[in-house]
Amino acid sequence: MRTPLTLFLVAAAAIAWAADRSQPPPAVTMPATVVDVHDGDTLTVEIRLPIRVRLLNCWSPELREPGGEAARDHLRKLALGKKCLLHLPLDGARRTDDVLTFGRLLARVWIDGDSVDVSAKMVADGHATREKRP
Repeated sequence: MRTPLTLFLVAAAAIAWAADRSQPPPAVTMPATVVDVHDGDTLTVEIRLPIRVRLLNCWSPELREPGGEAARDHLRKLALGKKCLLHLPLDGARRTDDVLTFGRLLARVWIDGDSVDVSAKMVADGHATREKRP
């Protein structure tokens, strides 16, 4: 169940938590489990509720584009079913729009004992780029 309200509450809580500190932390980090992979740069993690995550610094082809299904399958192989660490950067975040895109949290995901950055691995393996393609 990933509702816009759930995403909004997670993002708003993270921003409010950071805003209450004299020196806001650069991010909110929490353990999670990857429970679904949509395509090469979007997956769903479960903290207590499923939350769709847009991987930061990872741009893969859409499913209908060449390489899209291969990117999704590679991300599934890398992450599906694994424990992960979800890292939600808050640098410069002042509104929920700063940490959400199309109903997804903008975050980094680490797997394998927090040693593998999924975004960097997708890029290194040739299934994504660090920046959006024109």
